[in-house]
Amino acid sequence: MTASALTWLLGIWLIVRGLLELAGAAVGSGTTGRGFLVATGVVDLALGALFAANPGRSAVGIAWLLGLVAIVWGVVFLVIGLVARKQLRDLDDTAGAAAPGLA
Repeated sequence: MTASALTWLLGIWLIVRGLLELAGAAVGSGTTGRGFLVATGVVDLALGALFAANPGRSAVGIAWLLGLVAIVWGVVFLVIGLVARKQLRDLDDTAGAAAPGLA
């Protein structure tokens, strides 16, 4: 019974998180992060639907799915960090070239 309640709770949490990430992608002003937000939002919605559709599954299945979600989120956040780092470096390079006497 506890595993079923935990599965429902995680399913609802993932669905809400996915919807918020998709809303953030729709409202966001930057174009780079939108694709990543959409990707993680879709993954969260899919996993949330799987959790909510199968509330009686074993704790081992939940652990595997949470592990996979954590790995996917980690990879996505690493890519976002690397892209943001490159953009900041490019921004610094263009700002330095525009005002060479101010550096």
